Amino acid sequence: MIRTEKEAIAYIHEHGWKKTEPGLTRIKGLLCALGSPQERLHFVHVAGTNGKGSVCAMLARIFREANYQTGLFISPYLVNFKERIQLNGRNISSADLIRYTDLVRTEAEKTNERYSEFELILAIGLCYYADRGVQIVVLETGLGGRLDPTNVIPKAELCVITEVDMDHMEILGHTEEAIAREKAGIIKERCPVLYGGSKANVLSVIRAAADEKHAVLYEADHQAVDQVSFDFDRTRIRLKDGREIGVGLKGPYQVDNVLTVLAAVQVLRQTYKISDGALRRGLSNARWPGRFEFLSLNPPCIFDGGHNVQGVTAAVEGFKTYFPGQKACILTAVMADKDYRPMAEKLKEIAGPVVTVDFDNPRVLKADRYAETLRSVGLKAVSAESVLNGMQKALLISREKHVPILIVGSLYFYAPVKKTIKEAIAVQPNR
Repeated sequence: MIRTEKEAIAYIHEHGWKKTEPGLTRIKGLLCALGSPQERLHFVHVAGTNGKGSVCAMLARIFREANYQTGLFISPYLVNFKERIQLNGRNISSADLIRYTDLVRTEAEKTNERYSEFELILAIGLCYYADRGVQIVVLETGLGGRLDPTNVIPKAELCVITEVDMDHMEILGHTEEAIAREKAGIIKERCPVLYGGSKANVLSVIRAAADEKHAVLYEADHQAVDQVSFDFDRTRIRLKDGREIGVGLKGPYQVDNVLTVLAAVQVLRQTYKISDGALRRGLSNARWPGRFEFLSLNPPCIFDGGHNVQGVTAAVEGFKTYFPGQKACILTAVMADKDYRPMAEKLKEIAGPVVTVDFDNPRVLKADRYAETLRSVGLKAVSAESVLNGMQKALLISREKHVPILIVGSLYFYAPVKKTIKEAIAVQPNR
């Protein structure tokens, strides 16, 4: 029997559960044994390469503002494991995590299946949401779509596919069209689908998949914006129809995400009562850590989870928007399985000195190796022995050269940065 939160998380993280073949057979069987909680829930199912987390955060907040009991299931977490399963903006409690992990473990161990960590977390979340009578679950895919465990749900109020880019090619395919086909696998029979991106080749794939499933296809209107302004506290958007929107999420790439959310709400209003006030409050109050987040204003220090080439490009463009004509001191860490050389090339557009670090993750690229790559593309880069030491070096450079700090890389980098930044700032002399 699982008695503590630590035991619950340790069980989920057990290495033996991780090496599994993709597919939905295992999760279907496990959920059936648990009473098929997915059959008692309603979903907005969200897939995509970039932007899906921000879209999920905004949609969940809008549903909350409209007074719906709202679940938010995300991947990965940033600081606390319990972030992955949220209800009305609060992480699952320790008591409920223990209870539902033990429930799932009991059924899982009756079989000879080797479940993935993600399958176990999904089963825990769905049982928790079903027992709590949640009215809508905003459900983010883990990887891809067609064979992602979240695709076990039988139907959705809306399937959303954000922009599709090149990532996880070894699993999803080596062209945008192939990856789009995997993402479009979440489209359900006669359930509406929304494409939030702007690529014609991706749209063509999604349209074909929607037609096959007799699903009505909607598109975000990327021509709807009249004017955008960016402040350190929020993004302000004026639409061509005269509406003015204040958005709590920052970074220029959030504009496309907001347009996706606006289109999604328009579709969801066919089923749910979402007032204009709830929409405005939801966009204004939504928060999503690690996406162009200002961790400090003195000195300016921004974290942006650029975990692939497209993400780094978005971070660079965001920096240019907020700090036109300036260079940044870059603090960075990446995963070794990413295409990190093009990421290094992209950083050249804004980078002054670069500090590389690694942290406690088996996939992370060693700091000295990444620094060597950065130097090979013409950047001045040094490695640091720890995240704290790297942050201290970056702060020293920032104060001496009067430049902002951009912390960019894997979202797994966020937790160690948050853990050390206050300590690092505290020991820096005022200048």
